[in-house]
Amino acid sequence: MKPFLVLILCLLSQIGFSQIDSLKQYFEKGIYAYKAQDYKGFLLNMEIANSFRELYPPIIYNMAAGFALNGQTEKAVTNLKTYLTMNSLVNFSDDDDFGDIKETEEFQSAITLANKLNKKVIASQPFRIIEGMEHPESVGIDEISETIYFGDVHARKVYRYENNELKTLVDKTAHPDFFGVMGLDVDELNQRLWICTSMLPQVSGYDESKSGWSSVFYYDLGLEKLKHIATIKGGSNFRDLTVSKMRKIFISDGGGNKIYTVRNDSLLILADLSDQALNLQGLTITDDQDHLIVSDYILGLFQINLESSQVTRVTFSEGTPFKGIDGIYYYHNSLYALQNGTRPMRVMQLFIDVENANVQNYAPYDQSVDYLDEPTQGYISKTHFFYISNSPWSAYDENGNLQHTKPLILRKIGLK
Repeated sequence: MKPFLVLILCLLSQIGFSQIDSLKQYFEKGIYAYKAQDYKGFLLNMEIANSFRELYPPIIYNMAAGFALNGQTEKAVTNLKTYLTMNSLVNFSDDDDFGDIKETEEFQSAITLANKLNKKVIASQPFRIIEGMEHPESVGIDEISETIYFGDVHARKVYRYENNELKTLVDKTAHPDFFGVMGLDVDELNQRLWICTSMLPQVSGYDESKSGWSSVFYYDLGLEKLKHIATIKGGSNFRDLTVSKMRKIFISDGGGNKIYTVRNDSLLILADLSDQALNLQGLTITDDQDHLIVSDYILGLFQINLESSQVTRVTFSEGTPFKGIDGIYYYHNSLYALQNGTRPMRVMQLFIDVENANVQNYAPYDQSVDYLDEPTQGYISKTHFFYISNSPWSAYDENGNLQHTKPLILRKIGLK
């Protein structure tokens, strides 16, 4: 296998245009050096490119190859293992660039890691197969009434599912800023269903003039009325929402990379991570209600001390998958995590030490299976973790048109 020779620029949207230009310049210099068999120049330029946008898979793989070609086995394998946690399906063992280190124990440990990351694991079973939705993305439950709620990105709807019947609860006619539903959660005490929405190209009736707009609402389940809280008009992309045991509302913004909260029906910034994060996604609260943990699709996890507002990036032990994590759900010093930005996709349990901001280990529950297409969000009950296994992001064409729909498959895993 040759090194990655081209960049997919659309995957670099998290950084500025000037940084993209610089990254592209050094990446191309590195490829030119590689073709000229100037392996020191190849490695140097890839390292510089990496400084503009860390953890970009083609650069990480090329750095691994570069270190191998320069006789630096330990650094080669460290970067290779990082790459494998993003894409373990690559046939790296036949890559001639690693020829000089293939017989080392370090390289063999990378092969062992790839086998672990690729192993087929099935721990879940179907719980409900539900027809009638276009793009189910988010799910929440009112455990008192045993009612399940689903958010639909494309149809701009929230559905209520009870007694094996699906009904529309809210749709886009309720408010002009009711966009694609990205996250929702139930405040059972106050009987409010909290909802965050974003204007994305995949949304029905997409309005480019409102690209980067995001809104938050709650639906009063008793009065059956929708309340609009606020709309961010530009530079935003609300991704998920959670309600704490203390009835506090938290919203992740993957566009502006901020965390919002709601107080007295006003939307406020709780934490600005724009100088650290690249693409915030799911979020969850620790059992003691002291920390908010948020996933970053590129960088892994951040945690926020809710008393001091201190933001800490979580570290991961070597070989633990950290990239491409969407929904996360705290449970007894661990996180149930849905990973759809890697090859293969997986559902896993991350064992986290919040005090030291470190993920020490993980257990895969669903991995290398066809029914993960894409797992996005879920919820934890008293006995099980439930999750959407097939949110249809892959069913859109390049213009954001939904080409086909499938029944939603809600799966369940016994809590461990």
